[in-house]
Amino acid sequence: MKRSGFLKRKTPMSRGKGFSVKRKALPKQSKVSVAKIQRDLWVECRRIVRSRYKDCYTCPAKDLVGSNAHTGHGPWAKAAIGAYLKYDLRCLRLQCYACNVHRSGMSYEFGKNLLKEIGPEAMAQLEADRQVSVKAVDHYASLLEQYRRL
Repeated sequence: MKRSGFLKRKTPMSRGKGFSVKRKALPKQSKVSVAKIQRDLWVECRRIVRSRYKDCYTCPAKDLVGSNAHTGHGPWAKAAIGAYLKYDLRCLRLQCYACNVHRSGMSYEFGKNLLKEIGPEAMAQLEADRQVSVKAVDHYASLLEQYRRL
């Protein structure tokens, strides 16, 4: 009976002492990871939004504090916008926990209120900016520096 090649293969341990495993060189890491920049940028966005607004943007809840105060994206979901608008202060407002989590950000109310606040021209500019494509790391780093100065 002929054995298959799979069964004849030797494992590295059975090859003896002289066997060494070749390892690939690890890819170079950047000095600061994208995730760290995003975390720091989100901390700055939250700080700025919470200093500017005190009430929920989509419902009548007043004086939001602590875990009830969320920084919400609108009028689009965070996953639906590109890197250019993800941390843009024009799209971030304070929302209560119920609106942001349980009611999925109430995007219709958010958009309606934002249209009243900034006007149709600025809303059209936001929609145009939604299509802008940028290199995320560079854009986030410049935004982080800009927001730290505010």
